Parts: sequence; C-alpha cells; structure tokens
Amino acid sequence: MTVVDFVRLTRVNWRVIFATFSLGLVAALLYTLHQPVVYTATSKGYVAVDSGDSVSDVYSATSLAQQKLSVYVGLVSSTAVAQDVIDSLKLDETPSDIASRFSAVGDADNPQLTIYATASSPSQARDLANAVIGAMSTEAAKLESAARPSGAPVSTLVKLVATQQAGAPSAPSSPDYRINLLAGGIAGIVAGYLLALVRRQLDSRIRTVDDMESLVGTSVLTILPESDELDRVGDDGLVGSQTGPAAEALRQLRTNLRFVDVDKPPQSIVITSANAGEGKSVVTANLARVLAAAGQKTILLDGDLRRPMVSTIFELDPVVGLTQVLAGDIDLRATIQDPGLPNLDVIAAGRIPPNPSELLGSQRMQSVIEELVAADYMVLIDAPPLLPVTDAGLLSGIVDGSILVLAVGKTYKEQARLAAKVLQQVGGHVLGSVLNRAPLGGIGGVVYGYGHATHSQDYYSAYDRTGGDRSNGNTLRARFLYRRMRRREEREQAQREQTLRERTAARENEHGQPPVELTSIAGKRRSS
Repeated sequence: MTVVDFVRLTRVNWRVIFATFSLGLVAALLYTLHQPVVYTATSKGYVAVDSGDSVSDVYSATSLAQQKLSVYVGLVSSTAVAQDVIDSLKLDETPSDIASRFSAVGDADNPQLTIYATASSPSQARDLANAVIGAMSTEAAKLESAARPSGAPVSTLVKLVATQQAGAPSAPSSPDYRINLLAGGIAGIVAGYLLALVRRQLDSRIRTVDDMESLVGTSVLTILPESDELDRVGDDGLVGSQTGPAAEALRQLRTNLRFVDVDKPPQSIVITSANAGEGKSVVTANLARVLAAAGQKTILLDGDLRRPMVSTIFELDPVVGLTQVLAGDIDLRATIQDPGLPNLDVIAAGRIPPNPSELLGSQRMQSVIEELVAADYMVLIDAPPLLPVTDAGLLSGIVDGSILVLAVGKTYKEQARLAAKVLQQVGGHVLGSVLNRAPLGGIGGVVYGYGHATHSQDYYSAYDRTGGDRSNGNTLRARFLYRRMRRREEREQAQREQTLRERTAARENEHGQPPVELTSIAGKRRSS
C-alpha cells in the first residue's frame, strides 16, 4: 500500500476509525475507573564503609560498599524484613502479603538504594517506606554481626544508613489516566485501520471506474448519480430537469456514444445489466429521451418480455407491442406509440409470451431491427439482465453494440466479470458501461478511487439534485443561468436538425427516393 492508498483508505473509513478510537477511549476510561487507587512513597539508604586516609583504603571501601549494596537489595524480599515491618507498624498481614507492596532498587554508580512502597493512602505509603528502610538497616546489621567471630569486638566497618525519609505522596501513582487513555486511543485507531483493511479486502462489490474497466474491459461512458428523478419507485424515473448532475451525466452518455466508433456509429444498441434492479430500464428510457432532445430520431423497444417496464415509465398502453409483431399477429407500424416527446417513438413489450428467448433470438427480431434502422431510427432496446436469462445475449449478437449498466456498491465484481464474458461468448460488441446510482457526495471516489475528493458542486449551485431552485436569494441569477443554458441548447438543437435535413437531402439525391418511413398511429396524430 502506497501513501496515497493509505490516505484514501483513511478518508473513506474515517468514520469507522473515529468510532473505534472513541470506543478505545471509553474502554480505557472504564478500565481506569475500576482500578484501585495506589500511592507510592520512596525512602533511601546508603551503604557506609569505614575507610582509612590513603587512596587505596578509600578505593577498597568504595568497592566493598558497592558489593554489599547488591546483598542488601536482596534483603528486601526476605521474610525477616517483612516481619520487622509488620511488627513496627502493627499490621494484621502475612509477610508474603506485605512484601509484595515494597521493593528496593540499587544505584549502579553509587552504593545507594531506593525503597518503593505502595499503599491505598498517602500516609500508609509513607509509613511503609520508612519502616522498610529501618527494617533493612536492622537486618543488615544482624547480617554483619553474624559474620563476626564469637567474642570478637563489635565492628561498624559496614552498615546501611537511612539517608532520606519518605514523605506522603501528593498524587496517586496508579491508575495513570493519561497513559491509559493514550494507550486506549492508539489501540482504537489500530483496530479501526485493521477493520478498514479487512473491509477493503473483503469488499467484492464494484466501487470505482478502475474496477469497472478492469472487469468489463471497456471504458465507462458515464457515471449516473443517485437522484430522486432516477428513482422509479418515487417517480416515473425520467429526468425532467435540464440541470443538475443526473441531466449532465445523461448528456455525457449521449456525447460519448457518438465517439465510441466514429467510422461506424452504432444505430442499434442493447442496454442490459448483470442483475435485475440495477436501473437499466431507467437508463434506457432517459438515454432515448436525451437522444431525441438532441434531434436524433429515436425509437425505444421494450425487449424485456419477462418484466417489461418501458410502458410503465412512459405511461403507455402495454397490451400491444413487440410480442405480437414477432408472432406475426400485427404489423410493426401499428405498435409504435407516441410518448409525447419530439423525435421519440416507443414500442412496448406487449403480452408476456411463454418463450421470450425464442422470440428475441428469431430471424423476425433481426428483421424488425433492420427495418427500424432503415427508417433512420436510432434503435434502443431495453433487454433483460444477462445473468438470470439468455435474452440479452441473443439480442447482443444482432445489434451494433451493447451497453452494460452496473450499480455502484450493489453489483459484485464476479457478476460484472460473468456479464462481460456472456457478451463476449455471443459475439456482442460492448460499446461501454454505465455506473449507476453513485452517491452524489462520493462521485470523486468512484472516479479516482477510495476517498478522493468529489466533483465540485459549483456547477449545480443554483439547483438541487432534482433540478429545483435552491438559490436562497439568488433567484435572479439562477433564472439568468437557466435561460442562457436553454438558449445554448436550442442553438445546438437547431444546428443538429439542420445537419439532419442536409443528410436526408443528400440521401434522396443519391438514391433518387426518400428513406423508408414507418408511420405510426401516434405519428399520424403528430402530423395532423
């Protein structure tokens, strides 16, 4: 992991890391509050050795004192010292219990030792430390006397002298709130990063553009944000506003489609997904709408003969449609319906047949697509998902290209890989993919990876996610920007229509007759 990866991991998981950090602090605080309060007092002693006046005598005495120091330090754990402490303080404890409450440490450079005594109160700790240094002095004297021959005069050559009496400590030595809270916070941060790493390794869902492109093998045509307008449950799923992230993403999809194959622009496109519920019907309907708004003569076929949704989105008659055409019961022209949008026609799915795969893979279906393309339509087909059924795979083999719609954070990487494999096996040409339902606040993370800053929202400052005005005092500026954008779009559409008329006139001059026109009942109503 690089430093950049670490920073991105931190940014995307900062809530988890902060939560574990807080839990670590709380756990450390609770642990500290339940620990007994302990006070520590210190007293000091010095190993004194009588010496002569010469330098050699002083050096010998110093060496002897340092040797005796290690012996006296060992006395602190003896039963005799513990019993002397109990007797002097009149304690009701056993020698082993009282010995666990004090210790001695010798100085490596000087023949001096320090006594550390702990107790539940400052006065008890002070008295215990002083009693220990006194008991050790007594036991050291006894030890030196025991080594003297019987009847020999008393010698004070070596003795342990108390040099510093203990004072009552002003603050407890344990528990240490700062150390414990610091340890708890660090442990919480480490746990948060470990959890983030495990989460990252176990995350098998598509999150970024890199995931999509490496799995599908084609570029991402656009990233559609999570939007109320694209929610078919709350609305019809059609983006009605001309501003906002969803509208701009759809225009980007329309623009990128024109450049996927400049030499041979696709005229028939199947739009499918890996699983149901990833938004491919809504994407298809909105793509058809923006293509028609740009002056492109477009027709939308509902090729999902199992769970058709196009007629529901556009509120059209679902009874007569593609199924009857493929069965030979009705003419193609009679099934074309007008959704009320210029340059856009729709063919519903019709009755749900018992054999959708056979109908969609038939020669008649290929003839229908060719007939619509010959009528100068841009043909968009809303197909079923790839993994549950084979319908989309069959359609992909008879059209110019396919678009794969996958949902951010919902589609698994293995599912995307299998969907791309299905399209490759049937010889389908994948034009690109669409990442749907990306969180608006994290689109930058979808594009660049974990934790990258999102796109600037300044472009949509005058409008909310659904295109409504939220200028809060800047209403005039918002209206001005909206009118300017509308005028620019109208000029662009007029230019496209002029180009389309010139192309149509060129075909008439070349072939001597106008291109084939499919006139629907709805189209007759429009012309009348």
